[in-house]
Amino acid sequence: MHLRASQLRADRTTTDDVLDRAVEELGAAVRDLRELANGLHPTVLADAGLAGAFDDLAGRTPLKVRINVAATRITPSIEA
Repeated sequence: MHLRASQLRADRTTTDDVLDRAVEELGAAVRDLRELANGLHPTVLADAGLAGAFDDLAGRTPLKVRINVAATRITPSIEA
C-alpha cells in the first residue's frame, strides 16, 4: 500500500523514502519466511520417508533421474 501511495505523489523525496521503507520491510519478510521454512519439511518426507521424497522430487524434474535409496525408514529427525 505504501508503494501504491508513493506512485500517486509528485514529491520524489517522499517517494524515495517510501521505497527505502518498502525495501527494508521486504527484507524483513524474506528473513521471516526463511526462518519459517527452516522448520518445515515436505509432507511426502513425513509420509513416505527419504525414498518417497526423492522419488517425488525426481518425478518433478525435466531430467531423467535414477534414485538409489534404501527403502528402510530412518528416524524422522534425521530424515528432516
